[in-house]
Amino acid sequence: MEFCIEMFNLAPVKGYEDDVGTKTNFTTVNQSILSKGEDPLVGKESIAAFDALQRQFQGSLLWVPAFSQRGYYEFVQRIVNVSLASGIMKPVVQNPGHFIGMMRLWRALHRRSDWPSTGLYIVSAAFELCEEIDVFGFWFYETSLEGVPAPYHYHNDIIFGTRHSRFKEFQDLVNFHEMGILKMHFGSCKS
Repeated sequence: MEFCIEMFNLAPVKGYEDDVGTKTNFTTVNQSILSKGEDPLVGKESIAAFDALQRQFQGSLLWVPAFSQRGYYEFVQRIVNVSLASGIMKPVVQNPGHFIGMMRLWRALHRRSDWPSTGLYIVSAAFELCEEIDVFGFWFYETSLEGVPAPYHYHNDIIFGTRHSRFKEFQDLVNFHEMGILKMHFGSCKS
């Protein structure tokens, strides 16, 4: 199966089609992003908002990191149940052993105790699933190659944080690119 991992964390497509395309059959959801606000995925409004996010990925797989952080298990179960009830996407729950192994690997390689980003984790998982990997949109600098401001996420105002080793992760991906393990695409997606 060819995966087109279009978006991470149910990022919006509408209004960004020229930059991010429209073909998606696999996306992720980070429970820490969805858990913000009062009673997430409990009331009708919250569930309707989640369903609206899912609709842009109609029929896609929804990867859910069920065991990545303590205290989120019940909320992750709610994500899975709401997604199953809607029938819009098919939730896939990560294997906790795989995640722990990847986390330990990247922590050892980076000699830090921080978490690998969702992006690095998914690219790492793609090594096991895909014959060819093309990576778009991984840019960990505040300006593009053209010198234009480049936000951390194209769709919100999250600023560069210190939770992940973003420069080391970027360098790892560049090294994989140089070794021919994957192909990174830099610059505008239109070029």
